[in-house]
Amino acid sequence: WRSGAIKWAAMAGLATQWKIALSVIVLLLLDAVVTAWRLRVLLDPRGFHLPLYSAFRLTMIGVFFNSYLPGATGGDLVRIYYATEGNPGRKTEVGTIVMLDRATGMFAMMLLPLLLLPFFPELLEKSAGLRAVLWVVAGIAAGTLAGTLLCFSERVRQSAPVEWAIRRLPLGRYIGIVYDTLHAYREHPAPLFVAVGISLLAHMLAMSVAMLASLATHPGEFAWKMCVVIPIGFAANALPVTPGGLGVGEAAFSKLFALAGLT
Repeated sequence: WRSGAIKWAAMAGLATQWKIALSVIVLLLLDAVVTAWRLRVLLDPRGFHLPLYSAFRLTMIGVFFNSYLPGATGGDLVRIYYATEGNPGRKTEVGTIVMLDRATGMFAMMLLPLLLLPFFPELLEKSAGLRAVLWVVAGIAAGTLAGTLLCFSERVRQSAPVEWAIRRLPLGRYIGIVYDTLHAYREHPAPLFVAVGISLLAHMLAMSVAMLASLATHPGEFAWKMCVVIPIGFAANALPVTPGGLGVGEAAFSKLFALAGLT
């Protein structure tokens, strides 16, 4: 009887692992679809109407190259290459929007732990190291927001330094196109807000994958507070140091989990 009970328990555990694995695959694919939707939202106001299926293909190409190029941003260069095909004369504009897509995602990644932190106030009380990390995260988010507002400013666009850079620098023409592409969202900011919301959803899906992995490997040590530090670990994994962030993200997660009192 004992042998049979152990066997049934093992089979039940295996079935649970398979359910978690299938859930992870579904969440990863859904994350890619949501990310592709964000690119569409940012392209549409500029007159680039990309079908969702094409945006999904472009996103998956970026995911593939992100796994083999340094950091999690190398795939953006490949995405720009394919996205600009068929858009002669507007390649710089398309490339700027693709990089805006990445910047929107990074801003939301910094914003997410700050939004979740009020649900876990004990994290700030117990760890001075984590407080310092979150101050850095808040600073990056604030800096990104300030940079966006500068690009929206009509006074900055018409200022003498900007006009001089556009007219005199060797790549000034491209600087002007980049600035004007970003500046154009000043009249129609709604897509940017939508893109940030979509990014938060995408990051929560990716965060769920990491939490499911934790549940599968160490179910007895699962804690909801890990959702605060996981997005920061993802951000560290995007640093262009090693292919796919190999080792960088793992080291960051190890340190962040320790700061949060997790193994």
